[in-house]
Parts: sequence; C-alpha cells; structure tokens
Amino acid sequence: MLIPRFSIRWLLGLTTFSACISLVLSFAVRGHAWAIGVVAGLWVLVVTFLFFSLAFLLAWLITGGQRNSSRQTPPAPIDQPLHPAPTTDLPPPITG
Repeated sequence: MLIPRFSIRWLLGLTTFSACISLVLSFAVRGHAWAIGVVAGLWVLVVTFLFFSLAFLLAWLITGGQRNSSRQTPPAPIDQPLHPAPTTDLPPPITG
C-alpha cells in the first residue's frame, strides 16, 4: 500500500498536539522559565529515544539480527539418529 490510511480524528489530534508544542516553544523563545523547562524535558525525551534507537541498531548490527540462542531447539542426543524413519499407519494385510 503506497498511500497510508489516516483518519480525520488522527490528523486533528496531530494538528492539536503540534499547535500545543508550538505554543510552548513560542513562550520558551520569549524567555518564560516554565516553557524553557518543558522544552528541555521534551528534548530529553527525544534525545533518549535517539540514543536507545542507536544502541539497538548497534546491537542488531553486532549480533547480525540473530534470535536468542536459548530459544533454539537443543541438539539431538548422540545415540539417536537426527532424522528418524517416518512411521506410517498401514492397514493390516489382506489374507484370504
């Protein structure tokens, strides 16, 4: 799907959120202490998210995207064959 589906409710909510952030930023530019604190807190959240994303990407590249080895199936015991012969349910032979 090339064009994602957005609802009007979602777009109005995003517009309202963006307007509130812009209002707080405008007060921070004017020098209000509370707005500077809110903007600093928001930047801390953004930078923390970026650092976590970078750490995840680095770990993903180091491990090669492998899954957790504890979830893999354990190796078969040495005395058992790796691929046992399949058992088939055959009807009894017809004798007559």
